[in-house]
Amino acid sequence: MKTLLAIDDELSVREAYRLILSDRYRVLLAPDGATALRLMRENHVDLILLDMVMPAMGGMEVLDEIVKLDSLIPVIV
Repeated sequence: MKTLLAIDDELSVREAYRLILSDRYRVLLAPDGATALRLMRENHVDLILLDMVMPAMGGMEVLDEIVKLDSLIPVIV
């Protein structure tokens, strides 16, 4: 099963991703960029859903770090 990482600061959005996509993906959820980057280091990730507007580390900053870790992972913003 492929792994999807959903990064969003809103709990309801993360839960919606989990409910909708968990039958097709192993879904990892991150409330912020730092958690997402840690999860990427600890797990193989096939696809990322990324929120642009988040506190502390914004979506573009997270995207820059994602590309540094693995430039081949597809990211949907």
